[in-house]
Amino acid sequence: MDEQFAPTLMEQILHYGLLLGAVFQLICIAAIFTSKSSYNSKKMDDSDGEDASPGNASPVKQAHGHRRNKHERKKRR
Repeated sequence: MDEQFAPTLMEQILHYGLLLGAVFQLICIAAIFTSKSSYNSKKMDDSDGEDASPGNASPVKQAHGHRRNKHERKKRR
């Protein structure tokens, strides 16, 4: 039991590889959080512009729904 533990070359490579992998994962997680926060701030800026003119999106949806109803009426004849 007086023997000192001397890691082999393969154990050292494995140890440093695992440390490098953990650091890489932390960097990736940090990048996700920073990109989401910047995406949310851009989304908030875009939604402000949509609130100013709410009529832009609704006529397109109404026209599409109108065409569908017209097509269904033709089917019934």
